[in-house]
Amino acid sequence: MRRRLPTWGAWKNKSGHLVVCNDWCNVSEFEYEGSVQEGTKIFYGESSSVTVSKDKYLKIFQDFKKNTPFKMGTSRTSPPNGSVGNWLKNNVTETAIASYVGSILIHEGYAIKGEDPSTIEFRKNSIEG
Repeated sequence: MRRRLPTWGAWKNKSGHLVVCNDWCNVSEFEYEGSVQEGTKIFYGESSSVTVSKDKYLKIFQDFKKNTPFKMGTSRTSPPNGSVGNWLKNNVTETAIASYVGSILIHEGYAIKGEDPSTIEFRKNSIEG
């Protein structure tokens, strides 16, 4: 089942209007199929998609569990070293997908936004699987 989510930081209320958007968010919407537990196929733009396997999500939890809060790294061109965005570019795809993955992790309850709006924090129970 496809789920439609706005990108990182932009969430819709019941009337369908955007209600929250951080200063670094992109307000475009995207869809995804699957879940973090199964792996996801993310649909964005006119006809683009990328798959993030359940193993890659697990590896994110393993690699970042000691570094919370940490930078999400949603820059489309140069996510900071040590950020999830940089990790995704090195381990999943060169395409900038951090804004989508971050939204999925929050939507499914694995993470919350950090106090600094450019950071993300994993919930302790989600890291253990």
